Amino acid sequence: MARQGDVVIRQVEVLPLHLKKSNTNIVAVGKGHHDHGLYGDIEVMEDEQEKYFLSVNSEGVLEHNNTGTRKKAEHEPITIPKGLYEVVHQRQYNPYEKAIERVRD
Repeated sequence: MARQGDVVIRQVEVLPLHLKKSNTNIVAVGKGHHDHGLYGDIEVMEDEQEKYFLSVNSEGVLEHNNTGTRKKAEHEPITIPKGLYEVVHQRQYNPYEKAIERVRD
């Protein structure tokens, strides 16, 4: 398991059925001008609810970059070893909206 800001990468035994290949390697966008992107020998997939899953074929890296660049933002890169993973976004309760919402760091 690895955590980078509001994003957690958790290893899983098998991937869910009916995933489709994602058209992006960016798995989270922050409030500011940065994002969390995956690079390397990784296939990024998503389900119907736009939840991301990863198939890392050899090794990959999760980077926290300024949006539209590969220039490092706040968090250090995290190496992701070969395996299958689920991307989990941190959530919080908003008492004003009375709703659970995704955290965006």
